[in-house]
Amino acid sequence: MSERPAMPLRDTRLASPVPSICPFLRFYGADGLTFPFERPADGNVCLALDEPLAQSTRQQELVCLVDAHANCPRYLRGMVVTPTGGARRGGRAFSPAVAASLVVLLVSAIVSVGYVAAAGGLTLPPDAVRGLVAGGSPTAAPPTTATGSAGTAVATPGAASAPPSVVPTPAATPSPSPAETPTPTRSRAPKPTPGPTATPSPASTSDRFSVLSACPGRPDCWIYVVRSGDNLFSIAHWFGVSLDSIYAMNPWARTATLTAGQELRIPTPTR
Repeated sequence: MSERPAMPLRDTRLASPVPSICPFLRFYGADGLTFPFERPADGNVCLALDEPLAQSTRQQELVCLVDAHANCPRYLRGMVVTPTGGARRGGRAFSPAVAASLVVLLVSAIVSVGYVAAAGGLTLPPDAVRGLVAGGSPTAAPPTTATGSAGTAVATPGAASAPPSVVPTPAATPSPSPAETPTPTRSRAPKPTPGPTATPSPASTSDRFSVLSACPGRPDCWIYVVRSGDNLFSIAHWFGVSLDSIYAMNPWARTATLTAGQELRIPTPTR
């Protein structure tokens, strides 16, 4: 019995780039499986299991097109049976602020270690060393020798060094400073406020305009000739415009299916 080949229905290249949309959602139309619509549509199907399953518009609105798809039983089973571990996007990455903080912390640690190594190690003052011996008690001074009346050396214990006395320093009496004479400021004549100037719109350098033609007598309007395999989602994504703006300029596209050769009006591309 031959093993059933892996189905190409879960191709992550056709998954929606929006994280809140279920990665197993596709649009099934005349051109086959394509990107899913961002709103409830009759052509949206679920590919979590082996066969495409049409989803009701209510199911799409409540589950498939929001973060609630992570609790859908079909999504959970699809994540288990998918060999690659599902079509979800990768884990959360460090934010730029956290990464910059880690770099600064690492550089500070390296500089501190280098400074200690260059100084030949940590050195403590004698008072601090004596304070650390015997649990913080000061050590006795070494015995000194003194010559007695008979000429013999007599050892006398050295007295512990008394702490230095602090002599208060008299505070300096502040001398009165002469009052500053205000300097008259020169009044300046008000500068004339320039009127608003028309800013020329920058010329577009996008290569998307090579497949567009300007709408006659209408600003911010371009005509795109539909090609085979296009759909509204892929057109909006490629030109960097919203589906709502395409629907507003082409009301017929809400009910009709795109065919090659049709003229579709879109706003000025942002890509």
